[in-house]
Amino acid sequence: MRKRRLFTLIELLIVVAVISILISLLLPGLAKAREHARSASCRNNLRQVVTGWILYASDFNDVCPFRFTTVNSKSVFWTYRLCSGKYIQKKSMICPARNHYFQNDGSPTYYGNFWKNPGSGMTEPSSSGWQVPDYGINHYFASSVEGNGSQKETIIRMHQFQKPSRTVVFLDSAASGGTRETDPLQVKGGPNINNSYAIPSNGPILWPLHDSGREVNGSFADGHVASQKGHGTWEIAAQDIYRNPGSAFYGPSVDDSRKDDASCWIRHDGIYRKSGY
Repeated sequence: MRKRRLFTLIELLIVVAVISILISLLLPGLAKAREHARSASCRNNLRQVVTGWILYASDFNDVCPFRFTTVNSKSVFWTYRLCSGKYIQKKSMICPARNHYFQNDGSPTYYGNFWKNPGSGMTEPSSSGWQVPDYGINHYFASSVEGNGSQKETIIRMHQFQKPSRTVVFLDSAASGGTRETDPLQVKGGPNINNSYAIPSNGPILWPLHDSGREVNGSFADGHVASQKGHGTWEIAAQDIYRNPGSAFYGPSVDDSRKDDASCWIRHDGIYRKSGY
């Protein structure tokens, strides 16, 4: 009777080494595929959010949502208006990439308790949770402004968007301050986004949450969605995306004395002054 040949230790070690090499080759590809899937899901969310923005305006005499209104001396942001009015679902406001980073490093309390709970905040219009969405609005050119002591009432209507495919409305966002410089993976979103780059202490900006801090997603007034990569990562990439004239989200600083029709943030209606000013 023939003896069954057994693997030698060396042969087993070779098999283990080959398997390890194969795994090391496959894992980066799998990680990249998951990252692409998160970005695609984010773009789908942004398409739903801008569609809700358009539907809201159609129900309110063509008037775009206010960045916030004051009710009983408290601010009620556009996020509440769109979600409570059922124009969008709360889950559409969660960027899968930020959710992934937060899960790895420990989700902030507001994230798990507020945005992942469909009913949270629905009876509290001024809840602080509404001020920390993953997506922010182009608040200087794509949202109406309630008049108050420091700002003029500015009503923005849909027909003012002369080139809607060239005016960005919603993007992945980063709130002013926070951990933008020290821990970009834990940066919170904000409801508003400036139309030009601002340093961490000076205003909310678009935030490249995808492709390991290189790419940002955004949706436009005509409903389409786009992505843009910047050179560098995180804060550096954000600067590049704003300042590169070839960027889908090119955002030079504009006003009555600095008119730039190449901006992807203005309505292209001949007005360069920010809403509220």
